[in-house]
Amino acid sequence: MRMEPDNGTPDPYSDKLEPILKTAAKLIAEKGFDKASIRTLAQALDVSLASIYYYFKGKEEILFLIQDSALDNLLLSLRERLSQSQDPLARLYAFIHNHLTFALNYPNEHRVCATEIDRLSGEFQHRVAEKRRLYFQMVSSIYTEIQEKHDLSSDDTRAQVLCLFGALNWIHTWYQPEKDGDVNKLSLRILRVFAQGLSLTGRDKIPGLEEILQGISEQRIFRLGEALY
Repeated sequence: MRMEPDNGTPDPYSDKLEPILKTAAKLIAEKGFDKASIRTLAQALDVSLASIYYYFKGKEEILFLIQDSALDNLLLSLRERLSQSQDPLARLYAFIHNHLTFALNYPNEHRVCATEIDRLSGEFQHRVAEKRRLYFQMVSSIYTEIQEKHDLSSDDTRAQVLCLFGALNWIHTWYQPEKDGDVNKLSLRILRVFAQGLSLTGRDKIPGLEEILQGISEQRIFRLGEALY
């Protein structure tokens, strides 16, 4: 997982900090933030409490670094993917595929971001909220591009984007690979559901929607998700 250092914050994926944060993400995902204590983390890593506190002021800072690095990862890889296409439906597919790839490759970090969203406070909360807001705005912009290109209603944009995030963020509660397929098939299925929903809000359906979706599924450029993390 890649991480961009931010304003002097220690790189959580340096050689020394990476195992601490990855283990912390696993503990928080399994036990919840309240029950995943620093002592439990130290025991899982077979290190002293002092070793943990040498790098972190407390549990909230660990939670912040897990969420902050995950969002940096998502934003960086999404920008990279969006630069590869100007077609709005292909860009929506790129977002879905990118988000699912992260969720499936890093299930603990993804689950922590989805379930512990309100546990940060102060500057930690502010910094994560700003990145979440930027991520949401990037997806909203893609929806606007689709609406403008196909003359669709923009009345429900916020609700539609939130529904899409809801489906993706809770994948850990419903995903079964033997039923739902790999990330490529699942991304296309989700795109079809939301594209058809968008189509119903317009004066006319998106012409040739199935042909467009088929073309997107054949674009190998968006099948590089595993290489982006």
